[in-house]
Amino acid sequence: MELLKLFLNISLIFVVKAATDNDSMNNLYSEICMHSTNRQLIKPFDNHIELMLFIENFINVISPDTYKSYKSYIDEQQAKNNSVFYGIFTSRFGVSNKTNIIRLNVLNLKIDETKTKVISLTNFKVIEPKTYTYDNKTQTVVITFVDDFLPLNIYRLKINFIGTMIHTNKHWRRNLNKVWLITPGFYGTETRQMFPYWDKLDIKSNFSITIWYHGNYKAISNTEIKVIYEENDKKIIDFNTVVNISSHLVAVVLVNLHNITDEFYDADENQIFNIWGRRKIVPFLETMSSVIIDSINNLRNSLSKTQLSPNMNFVIIPGFLDENVESRGLILYNEADVVYDDELYSFAHNITMACTVARKIAHQFFGNTIGRAWGSDLWINEGIATFLAMKIVNEILPDSKILDLFVVQFQHEALRLNDYYDMPLVSKVNESSEINSIFPFTYYVKAPVFIRMLSQIISKNVFMLGLSRYISLYQDKSYIYTSNCAFDEFLNTIQQIQKTMYKNRPTDYKTKLDSWLTQKRYPVLHVTQSYINNTIELQKDVNESYPKNLWIPVTYITQNSHDYNKPLPKHWLTPHEPILYETDIESKHWIVVNVQQAGFYRVKYDTKSWENILKYLHSSQFYNIHHLNRAQLIDDAYYFLSKGELDFNFFKKLTFYLTNDNNYISWYPLIKIMEQLSGFFPFPESTEVKKHFRTILKDLLKFIGYVESDADFDVTMNLRQEAAKWECILGSFTCKIVATVQLFSDLDAKHNFVSEHDRIWPWWKEWTYCNGLKRANYTIWIDVFNLAEPEKEMERILDFLACSEKYNIITDYINRLKHLNKRKYIIAFHSIIARQSKNNDVLDYILKNFVRLIRRKINKIAIIANIINYVYSKEQLDKISNFVNNSGFFYDTSYINQKIKTRLSEINKQVDYFKRFL
Repeated sequence: MELLKLFLNISLIFVVKAATDNDSMNNLYSEICMHSTNRQLIKPFDNHIELMLFIENFINVISPDTYKSYKSYIDEQQAKNNSVFYGIFTSRFGVSNKTNIIRLNVLNLKIDETKTKVISLTNFKVIEPKTYTYDNKTQTVVITFVDDFLPLNIYRLKINFIGTMIHTNKHWRRNLNKVWLITPGFYGTETRQMFPYWDKLDIKSNFSITIWYHGNYKAISNTEIKVIYEENDKKIIDFNTVVNISSHLVAVVLVNLHNITDEFYDADENQIFNIWGRRKIVPFLETMSSVIIDSINNLRNSLSKTQLSPNMNFVIIPGFLDENVESRGLILYNEADVVYDDELYSFAHNITMACTVARKIAHQFFGNTIGRAWGSDLWINEGIATFLAMKIVNEILPDSKILDLFVVQFQHEALRLNDYYDMPLVSKVNESSEINSIFPFTYYVKAPVFIRMLSQIISKNVFMLGLSRYISLYQDKSYIYTSNCAFDEFLNTIQQIQKTMYKNRPTDYKTKLDSWLTQKRYPVLHVTQSYINNTIELQKDVNESYPKNLWIPVTYITQNSHDYNKPLPKHWLTPHEPILYETDIESKHWIVVNVQQAGFYRVKYDTKSWENILKYLHSSQFYNIHHLNRAQLIDDAYYFLSKGELDFNFFKKLTFYLTNDNNYISWYPLIKIMEQLSGFFPFPESTEVKKHFRTILKDLLKFIGYVESDADFDVTMNLRQEAAKWECILGSFTCKIVATVQLFSDLDAKHNFVSEHDRIWPWWKEWTYCNGLKRANYTIWIDVFNLAEPEKEMERILDFLACSEKYNIITDYINRLKHLNKRKYIIAFHSIIARQSKNNDVLDYILKNFVRLIRRKINKIAIIANIINYVYSKEQLDKISNFVNNSGFFYDTSYINQKIKTRLSEINKQVDYFKRFL
């Protein structure tokens, strides 16, 4: 399971503009948090949104005159396969200073300028608009009016507009099943596609919603339905007013799903939420419904005074690509992410499902109710919501070791990403269009890691009490009512509690932590052990990317003192005291810095320190070094190895200790290292590396075995799956034989009509079939080939068949391609190319029989290009080049020749890169 993939739901990482110099970064946080009391302020009180949705029938939803006015626009959007909505936004507001200007956030909305009006509710005077100025860069429209708005008066604004529900992954449409979403999207920017709103996303106010639509759908919004009017097939739905909500959290979803809540709870139970989904998935939602209840109860107990939305709707949408849509009281899930059957899914899927559910519920308590709607507060909202979700899952599934997995999966990945990208938590947003560029990267990756670091710096009781009090004080309050950023308020609350509980331990956390918000890269601490006077020198690396006032919390353990129950910092490395000397340690004893990886930094040890650590890891007492620190040692060692600051022989000695360690957390960094090196494994230059990894994996599997047992811990099952996978990838003969035996046993069970539930677990099938076929004889291979007839698993079986390492079987498979239909032919041929092109004999056979093998209407150049992608030597590329240029089958060889040249360059770069440090 990869936690980062769960929370980082993006395909492209954007890097925010870096500050021009360190001084500007140092001053950035104060600048962003500074509250200006002189700014002109429009304060909305009550807002009404009326949306008329053109989904299936246009004229029956709105009046013919309105439809006629926008017909050309509607026709244009229909031609683009977009659905259209018409809206009326009404807002009652006041002003703090005299002004004749209204600035609204708006994007991709067409405003009907002839119908805009403001009415003074004091004297009922109509104030007409004079000019409209649209700015796509700031995504706003500025409307200038003929008369001024005056303080102490109340006004009502009314704007008519039309917009589109663009067909993106924000809706699901399959056959007659449809889900239409009009949601805020990502932290405010999509709000401007739903309705115009005041250019103050920080402000919370009241919203009421009316929806007009045509068709057999159910409408769900942030609150309960007040009344439904029906006329023919047209529905008009009024929702209850949503009180004190930011505009970016207003959402509407139209579904033809079912309310399946009663399938899980009796009618007389006190239901605080509804679950919407397809009835056929009800048997697979028992676990999800339990996680919902446990998450809500957990958060209510730990955050006692926190208010939960009185009406929560969980909408489970098939094929929904979650783009982190957040909305108050409305939670959307992809169906595949939340269904669970312990006979079909591994425990890892159960953990992922629980994290998905818990994180969105945590957002309901914290993430979307506190602080500003965008900007400098979002990182803390996101960070705490994710951190709380991890704590919830840890209590629901204690065997999951989720808090430890968070460190080795999430924090380690954050360190790796931070090697390539600047990752300040606070970045200045100059334009509204920049908002999307900063959220997915820094906030989803680094923010939860920083919150964990904060929870390690501050005592557990103080941290959780501070969080609870902070939420009770500031939940649902507009930013304009606080003078500081959310993080300042949070630290102030923490310090007040610490002062009350520990009067003799006052701490200025703001001074110590502010610089971490603008820090672009993680620090590196250096440990130097003296032979002469038995001292340890610990200092931070000098790097221009660090703020000048960076404070680094330092925790460490030694061979004589390894109490892991006291993770609070023993010392802070400061700008004035950048070096720490530890004298109470023997020269032959080890020291490990950053206890349980409490801090977001790496540690570089000198040779003497590494030798002491290495000697102890190879002793029977290695477990006295915490498994998170054992994992840290391997991850940091590989980092310094890749930088040329550690040699490969030492790295082999270090990781060889793992032959005696069967802890999944300790092993996880090495699993990631093998994953990073996997692109190097097909090259002959990787022989020594693969041999080393095979050796330690072999010893591990001797200890834990290949077969799962009901007595296994869940993390042991995860480790077994990973170890078996990589042992086979690395070419272990033992692994292939074990897989072949298990494959034969499964086929025998199938022929004896043994139920699938009593055969191999689904998550072992790919490993068993692909690796089992590598050494299997022709009889077994044919037996599996015949399994490809049913459509159910046809694609997977055709891929498995290409795993064989026997030349005669693969050539037989190639010759059977002509008997397959086109779809099967393409799947099978691609699998053969991907798995076998690196085999010289198979490559020769394909090239020799190329004309006979390639069907009519199959792109020959595309086939050759595909083969080029899967060869790993200049000699193989030369074979392909000679064939292409001399066979006479290709009229134009320029593209292929360039492809060969590019691939050769890629091969040389890959080999040179890895040979540099391996």
